[in-house]
Amino acid sequence: MSRSSFNTTVAANERPRQESLMRCATWWPLLLGPLAMIGVYIAGLTGRLEYVSKPIHERMAPWLLLIPLVGFALRAAVVRKEFYLFMAAFSAVLFCREWHFPGTGPGVYVGLALLAFWAIRRKAVLWVSLSGGLLKV
Repeated sequence: MSRSSFNTTVAANERPRQESLMRCATWWPLLLGPLAMIGVYIAGLTGRLEYVSKPIHERMAPWLLLIPLVGFALRAAVVRKEFYLFMAAFSAVLFCREWHFPGTGPGVYVGLALLAFWAIRRKAVLWVSLSGGLLKV
């Protein structure tokens, strides 16, 4: 077997692995919430009650929600998929709720209702966005 055919075979064998990693990369941000919950649970079990108190959570929540907000917004701008734009808007609604300024109580419900309307109205486009299609501008 020549060297070029060996390289072609190796490249062909690596392609399914790379595609599998890319599929996992699409879903990893969904693990941030459960990981934070597991961290709080472990802190409670080990007696580190200072990490389980409400004041700590009130200070951490906006910063934790800022991570998916920025991540989804950047991903939507780069990849141009409507799903990431939807998730950025959802993260923005939750971020505004945790920011605790006047009007966020009813504003969250309005924002969630608008997002539900968006998801129902654009269900087919969101599904295409999840399955590899590009957002048409």
